[in-house]
Amino acid sequence: MRLSTLGVLELEGSSLRRPKPLLLLAYLAIEGRRDRRHLADVFWPAATDGRNRLSVTLRRLRAEAPGCVETDGAYVASRVACDAVALRDALARSDVDAARAAYRGAFLDGLDLEVGLDLEEWLYATREALADGVRDALIARASTLADHGDGERAATLAEAAATLPGATPLDPVAAARLAVLLRGGELDRSLVLRRSVTDEDAGTAAAVARPRSTIPPPSGHLAERRTSFVGRGRELSGIADLFDRFGARLVTIHGPGGVGKTRLALEVARDRARSVGTDAVHVASLLPVRGGADLLPALADTLGAIRSPGNDPFQVVVGALRGRPAWLVLDEAEHVVDVAAPVLDALLDACTELRLLVTSRRRLHLQREHVWRLDGLAVPDASVAELARATGDATALADGDAVRLFLQRARQVRADLTWPPEDVQAAWRICHAVEGLPLAIELAAVWVRAMPVAAIGTAIATSLDALATPARDVPPHHRTMRAVLERSWALLDDRAQRVLERLSVFADGFEAEAARIVAQADVPALAALVDAALLGVAPSGRFHAHALPLQFARERLARDPMQRADAERAHVAAMMHLAERAAPHLADPDQAVWLDRLEADLENLRAALAYATNHDAASAAQLAFRLDRFWTVRRRRREIADAMRRVLTHPSLAEPCTERAQALYLIAAAEHDEPAAEAPAAEALAIAQALDDPHLTAPITLFWGTLAQRLMRTEEAERSINDALARFRALGDASGEAAALKELGTVFYRRGDDPTAETWWRASLEVESAIGNLWGMASRTYTLGLIAKRRGDLEVARTLQHRALHLNRRLRDPLACVHGVEALACIASVAGRPLRAARLWGAVEGEREALRLERLPDAEMAHREDTAEARAQIDEPRFAAAWARGRREGFEAIVVEELRRAPGGAGASSPPAPA
Repeated sequence: MRLSTLGVLELEGSSLRRPKPLLLLAYLAIEGRRDRRHLADVFWPAATDGRNRLSVTLRRLRAEAPGCVETDGAYVASRVACDAVALRDALARSDVDAARAAYRGAFLDGLDLEVGLDLEEWLYATREALADGVRDALIARASTLADHGDGERAATLAEAAATLPGATPLDPVAAARLAVLLRGGELDRSLVLRRSVTDEDAGTAAAVARPRSTIPPPSGHLAERRTSFVGRGRELSGIADLFDRFGARLVTIHGPGGVGKTRLALEVARDRARSVGTDAVHVASLLPVRGGADLLPALADTLGAIRSPGNDPFQVVVGALRGRPAWLVLDEAEHVVDVAAPVLDALLDACTELRLLVTSRRRLHLQREHVWRLDGLAVPDASVAELARATGDATALADGDAVRLFLQRARQVRADLTWPPEDVQAAWRICHAVEGLPLAIELAAVWVRAMPVAAIGTAIATSLDALATPARDVPPHHRTMRAVLERSWALLDDRAQRVLERLSVFADGFEAEAARIVAQADVPALAALVDAALLGVAPSGRFHAHALPLQFARERLARDPMQRADAERAHVAAMMHLAERAAPHLADPDQAVWLDRLEADLENLRAALAYATNHDAASAAQLAFRLDRFWTVRRRRREIADAMRRVLTHPSLAEPCTERAQALYLIAAAEHDEPAAEAPAAEALAIAQALDDPHLTAPITLFWGTLAQRLMRTEEAERSINDALARFRALGDASGEAAALKELGTVFYRRGDDPTAETWWRASLEVESAIGNLWGMASRTYTLGLIAKRRGDLEVARTLQHRALHLNRRLRDPLACVHGVEALACIASVAGRPLRAARLWGAVEGEREALRLERLPDAEMAHREDTAEARAQIDEPRFAAAWARGRREGFEAIVVEELRRAPGGAGASSPPAPA
């Protein structure tokens, strides 16, 4: 079966004639596999039973045209050939003859059917995109024929282009170019073009009416801005510096589709025109250029150079440029970089005063090329958004370039809008989700005409199709984000497409090693995606894909469930490999480096755990257990415990096994309610002992002793901790040994035997220092500071807390830093310095609120007692003023000041001997 949509809507080989089912089939054929909810919303937007209507329509299709559609759970796909798809493919491979033959009429011409706004916009956008593509191809072929002296055939093709049904109105420059081609045969055929020009198209009418002997004017004029230009100050000055300070003659603005390369290039051109004059600045869109034969004629037209049969096009362009300063902006060059690069290189050699500014999704790879990588507009970070949420003041968010662009474009759509803080915050979430991509922001802002800002964000997260505009004066290839992404996709070869599809399983960036495991991506493959502006690479070597191309690639991967499952299994394997590499370093001198590396992959670790929880529970438990120290140091044990509870529901872990014990241990270790932790801990210990796995039994035995200590069963606690200590020493596990020594110290500290506690803690610190475990060193130093304060040795206590604070700051552990400053506040209070104490507590309270850190009940009671003791030393107004000052100064400023005041330097590695 074949679906005809060009000129007539019919399914050949079927008796089906109802327009709505045929329209649904056309939509699926062109747009690809779609979920049922999306189809119901698009085809029956006002109906409350859209899903039911969709089901009825699908049943009708299956009954009257068996095999034309395929359903897979929530998704529906077309299984018929479609002439519009064949036309689109012909245009993509620049096959003009095939495109002309396929175009038998305007897309869905004469369709008499009431459809919703979204479907109507899709229909017209598709119609115009196909027609404009055919017209551009015909004009490009006609121009080539004219350049080779075949004016008659050129005029015939130009006439076909001028009378093509469904195309958008021509702009004056294109109309003038077409008019010249129509006049190039034996007869002047430009009358067909003049008949199509309305009275309102004064500029086009003037261009078409020129005498036959004239040539079209230069197309490189700087058009007036249609919308405001937002941000990009750094980019404008940086590109200007490349030309003016560093002597660049070729600069490529390189970035993904929709990032604003064209707008930036035009703004650079406007700035340049103000200094060198508008006659020296020319702008050419290379989008209509289909191949090498079209490039030089297009440049000649841009420059207003006279072309005639037999003339060398290269010499025509050189003649127009040589001997005078000239600035040439070449926009959207990515599809012709292979043919354009050598031509542009030769032009720069021949025209010494020529400067080129190129925009492209692919680099030219010329030695003299300077590349300016363009990313999205600046989006305020999450801490600014959190502060805006907490205070109700969204001014700082609205001042960010990305959010400012959203608000400006939204006001164009609805000038009556007001912007309460919650709507500005919702706009920030949209800008953050699309990573500041200007086109995506503008397409999203259009929807304020129909829905609340918060709902726009939800729609975007659900489907890329939400990023679309009905604006008629926007080029078809920029009316939807999907069209932009499809164009980028078409620039990739098959291997690069497969690699990017598999890389889409990463939640947030990845390293080269992980890319190799998941997608068999070697360095050249990754470099190709970087060159195509679909991957970015940080100085650290970590790769990052923009959110929207990633979403597009995920959709492509989802079309093949087996390939998707294989990629997700490989993603779990990559995270397991990372965990195996990281685990040995989480208690050595490289600890801070590996903690940061794991933090960078946190979203990937979460995604791998989520997938493994549902499909491979044993791997989920192993991955989580291997990184126990990471979850502990970065305070994420509760999150992991929640995942492990889901893991334990999997039938494969119903019976005693290593992975069940690991999951139970992680659940118990995260529990603040000691009685609730006892049952999972006991079961984990029993399994470990039955399996006789020393690497499992040692940490669980230590935890059991820690839990007994918290439950005030001190003899059992001491016995279990000593048992664990012996096990760790037998394994040669110095980190585990240090942890057991620390817990023995805690047993005696709780008994009130501070000297013995201090002995054990110092022994633990000695081991931690020997292996370079910064987190363990910070923890022991902090607890030794508590001992020194309790015995009244305040100078030693202060020195120890400063050192612990220094280490915790290196580890970027915010909670430990908060505890450290609180300890310093208590020391200041005991030392008779209540104003200093109040100032430190004020900074701490501000940080606790920002991080949403709540104290446990015992800690809250101790805090009240400590602050009451300080308040008793001074009048309340002065205490309150010092507290407020600390809040104003901020936690980071207070930490820096404290470390500067530290006696003997805060970075020393060992504490002083007790007095």
